[in-house]
Amino acid sequence: MITLSQKTAPNPLQKDAWVKWSGFPCRKAEAFRYVSLKKLQEQEFTEQPITFHYDAPPGIIVLPLEEANKTYGPLLNKRALLLAQKEKDPFFFLNQALGTQGLFIYVPPNVRIEAPLHITQKIHSAQSMHHPRIEIFIGKGAELTTTFAIEGDTSVFWNNMALYVTVEEGGIYKHYDQAMGHAEAWDFLSFQAELKRNANLKFFSFGRGAQVQRRDLAISLDGEHAEADLKGMSLLDEKREGHVHIRIDHVAPNTRSNQFFKHVLSDRSRSSFEGKIFVEQEAQQTEAYQLNNNLILSEKAAAFSKPNLEIFADDVKASHGATVSKPNLDELFYLRSRGLSKDAARDHLVRGFCRELLQDVNLLDLYDKFSGEIYAYLSR
Repeated sequence: MITLSQKTAPNPLQKDAWVKWSGFPCRKAEAFRYVSLKKLQEQEFTEQPITFHYDAPPGIIVLPLEEANKTYGPLLNKRALLLAQKEKDPFFFLNQALGTQGLFIYVPPNVRIEAPLHITQKIHSAQSMHHPRIEIFIGKGAELTTTFAIEGDTSVFWNNMALYVTVEEGGIYKHYDQAMGHAEAWDFLSFQAELKRNANLKFFSFGRGAQVQRRDLAISLDGEHAEADLKGMSLLDEKREGHVHIRIDHVAPNTRSNQFFKHVLSDRSRSSFEGKIFVEQEAQQTEAYQLNNNLILSEKAAAFSKPNLEIFADDVKASHGATVSKPNLDELFYLRSRGLSKDAARDHLVRGFCRELLQDVNLLDLYDKFSGEIYAYLSR
């Protein structure tokens, strides 16, 4: 079992989060209906120190979270209180209760950083658990792109990460989430963002390799003309799982959101997508779009999808949809007639299925890396 009960929370916020952590959710909880947590609960994990590698460009502030709390403690505590009022994910509260390590990133107003900030978390010990937190503030008219990846000598660990971002008026924030290469890992991310007037958020997640990968995204479009674009894909095989849970709140008028997630599944793998869009009564002239596509390559793989809209405004453009399908037989027949083998024809269709999302990856090194993972997945 994972031993958590002897944790002594050192401050009121952590103590409150510890009280709200109600234990591992069961299958009756809607957001965890398809998530396998039994093996995770049976593991013997110990908390280990966290090491981050990054090369901060000039013009921004990047500090270890422990150091940032000395200077920006009131700001961080205020944010934590506001998040705790909205959040329902139990792993958010576990991170708040146990997480003391992480990074603080601040981009001052009108500072635009063109080169991405690459952040790598190092895992050094087997059977370790980590609850890192990254706090990001994008100033008015500022811009930043971050990438995140985990590297380590072991594949058996649990990473329960939280990333919180505030994008002020006219700010731009892009994040590339890489979850690859750790066959026995449990890789959880709680990503929360609040967008002010004319703020812009782009999030892209690529998953390949974790035993269970879960992404919980909560986005609040608080200012007029704020925009959020959330996309991602997972390549799943063996008994691996990929889960996406999203909540987008359109609070202000003239806001726009777009969700587009894909899963490719083979063997006995499993995926789930649950996306919720809430359009408040004041959020007139909102545009909100949601789509989840799943490509099934074996008889025993399974994909579950539940897009959802709750609209309280009158003047709204919104749509949602989901597909769960096998490779198109007519397309396979055509490719076979052109001389391709059965496997080559299937691989061609899978690459085309993925390419639609990959074209949104604007960093060439990541585009090549993700493309290589797709080829490796098909060649296994």
